[in-house]
Amino acid sequence: PAALGLPLLVPIVQGCVVGYMFEGIGTKDLLRQVMFAFCLLTMLCLAGTMSLIVLITERTLMKHETSEALYSEGAWSAAQLLVDVPLALLGALLNVVIMAFLAQLQWAVFQCVLNWALLLFFVYDSLFAFIGAVAADTRQAQVIATPFISVFMLFNGFVISKMDAPVPLHWIFDIS
Repeated sequence: PAALGLPLLVPIVQGCVVGYMFEGIGTKDLLRQVMFAFCLLTMLCLAGTMSLIVLITERTLMKHETSEALYSEGAWSAAQLLVDVPLALLGALLNVVIMAFLAQLQWAVFQCVLNWALLLFFVYDSLFAFIGAVAADTRQAQVIATPFISVFMLFNGFVISKMDAPVPLHWIFDIS
């Protein structure tokens, strides 16, 4: 039950707490709404780092269980794809919807934020799944993930804008 409940409960609670902090921001000026969207999207990124720890732990357990021939790696991968990814996606969607509802975002702004949130969910979920596959343990996974997160956070257009960055680094904004 906890394995099914936590991927939903934590984003719901987080959405309520942070959404309450930004309550009514949708009625304020655009700059404040942009900062809300930035905060929301950044939280989705950071939530992915927490799933990385769980992924590495589950993978280690899977290695032991498949060595005992309890099930195959393919069965574990299918369970990840059919259960864990949809649960994480539903949790992220609930987080975004709750925060946007409390923020009282206009429909057009909500659609834009939701589209970016979905895109970021799949990018970071795939990135952290890749890192979880190549890292030997949790510590190594966090070390590998840090440069990726740093680049995406720095070159997102808010912290460093394309105009302010050196010309040889402009290509990073196209992938960030």
